[in-house]
Amino acid sequence: MSKVRREKSAFYTTIKKGLKDLKKHNVKTGFFSSSKYADGTPVAYVAAIQEFLDGGSRSFMRTTMIEKEKEWAKIMEKFGPKIMDGSMSVTDALNIVGLRSSGDVAAKIAEITAPPLKPATIKARQRKLANNEKVGNLTKPLIESAVMFNSVTHEVD
Repeated sequence: MSKVRREKSAFYTTIKKGLKDLKKHNVKTGFFSSSKYADGTPVAYVAAIQEFLDGGSRSFMRTTMIEKEKEWAKIMEKFGPKIMDGSMSVTDALNIVGLRSSGDVAAKIAEITAPPLKPATIKARQRKLANNEKVGNLTKPLIESAVMFNSVTHEVD
């Protein structure tokens, strides 16, 4: 076998292995089973209610994905050659995308201000404050105690 043919064969083998590795892994961004409020309520449950409340008017997961998925894909494209030449693992590349996507979701949570909270919600928060319970913000949607904001993360599997 000629040297050029061996190099070509090794190159294609490397690409094939890299693509196979990509198919084995996923990055997931969101709220996982270990994230709970002090009373035991899963953060994912509350996040889902907020995501779909009032027809999705406070959507932070879906809107972030729509706004940022092309940026995330470009990050993976940038790492493609490094994955193919073996200088970066698929897991490392996906972890970087996961860090970026979880940061983008948290930023979206922080930026949402509408629709405003209902008066009953603000009163409930005021009662918690009066009872010396931890309340981070009386009027900001999605952030009362910042548990959900601080719980958004990612996993690579």
